[in-house]
Amino acid sequence: MKTNLRMDELTEKKHEGWLDKLAISMAVLCAVHCLIVPVLILAVPLISTTFFVHENFHLWMLVAVFPTTLASILLGCKKHRDKFVLASCFIGLAFLVGAYFMEQQGVAHCASCAGLEVHSGLGNIAWINTFGGIFLILAHSRNFYLCRKLSCCEHAPKGDCC
Repeated sequence: MKTNLRMDELTEKKHEGWLDKLAISMAVLCAVHCLIVPVLILAVPLISTTFFVHENFHLWMLVAVFPTTLASILLGCKKHRDKFVLASCFIGLAFLVGAYFMEQQGVAHCASCAGLEVHSGLGNIAWINTFGGIFLILAHSRNFYLCRKLSCCEHAPKGDCC
């Protein structure tokens, strides 16, 4: 009986946090996209024909990021009730949505509006997306840590929380 209980705990821990891991991976993909693709386009013009440069890439990423982020953060916050995780999540999502709408209005393609684009080669939209990704990575990392800690505390002997 005790062996079966231990196997159930291991299976539960193995599957715990997969949404956070997926969301962190997507945030890293966004950061790589925003920071490296402009350089790659200059270095290897062929990349301008790939999925990463498609005009709807940010929309597709938002469609993928929103449900996974909200599901993992809200499920985690239901357990640990950490306000920092929730605030970081919503700030990160607000940055991403704001950047998307700015891009749709053509802010990123207007040299006079996007002052950073003229001087550094990296537009305001890329910075806003990057900051959004950083906030989401912070939220998901802390959420993952707190959920694992709570799970450990639930299975540890009384007073022996990890």
